Amino acid sequence: ELGDAAVHYVLTQDIDCSAVNGGAGFNPIGGYDQGWFEGTLDGHNYTVSGITINANLQVYAGMFGVLQNATIENLKLNGATLNDAYYTAGTLAGAAYDTTISHVSSTNFTINEGDHGWDVGGLVGQYGSGDSGVTLNTMSSSSAQGTISSSSVGGAAYGGLVGELDYDTVTNSFAN
Repeated sequence: ELGDAAVHYVLTQDIDCSAVNGGAGFNPIGGYDQGWFEGTLDGHNYTVSGITINANLQVYAGMFGVLQNATIENLKLNGATLNDAYYTAGTLAGAAYDTTISHVSSTNFTINEGDHGWDVGGLVGQYGSGDSGVTLNTMSSSSAQGTISSSSVGGAAYGGLVGELDYDTVTNSFAN
């Protein structure tokens, strides 16, 4: 349940999202006006494939719109496509605040940002702890391998792994 830090989800098999909504696209879990995901997801090294998000200028586009005080671990994403997000976008999460990400990978992804993107990353668009100066986000042993394209100019933050990184620790992780 969104907004409940006590929830703990575990994947028990691979998930193919290519036919979600009759092929029309995946709606992010949590987001700007839906509540944020605050629980734990242990992917048990299973793969979520074929996520397509046709954001139509949606704020916070990714498998999760926004993660807050969450833990995501042992998860593989493959073949995600994100189109036309407005503010932040990443295959795992548009934004993540005070969140731990460990052993998460995203491969063969395509993010087509158009001219609206702001913080865009292969895994997470905006990864931050606010202005506190206290490191509350940690990412370890994670990776992103895919393509990000945008025609946006000025003010945008793009990264292969994370678009914008504020007061965070990233170790043993890479993008290409």
